[in-house]
Amino acid sequence: MKVDHALRALDGILRREMLRSLRQRARLFSAMVRPLVWLAIFAAGFRSVLGLSITPPYQTYVLYEVYVVPGLAAMMLLFHAMASSLAMVYD
Repeated sequence: MKVDHALRALDGILRREMLRSLRQRARLFSAMVRPLVWLAIFAAGFRSVLGLSITPPYQTYVLYEVYVVPGLAAMMLLFHAMASSLAMVYD
């Protein structure tokens, strides 16, 4: 397979998934809101726990929100990738 064929196929898949996401507003909304809800709930619960552990050479603790946001972003990408993969399997 040539590179230009692969890029055209990738472009088609990206366009189809974007159109599908725009048509299914509830899926798009839940994909955006779910991590924010988890961040709000867990940040309220673990904010004081994480602040207790200050390890050298750092002088202050890291806020839980700052600590968990990269993981939530990765989890959001992973869930969306799995949903897109399953959509291609069903096609």
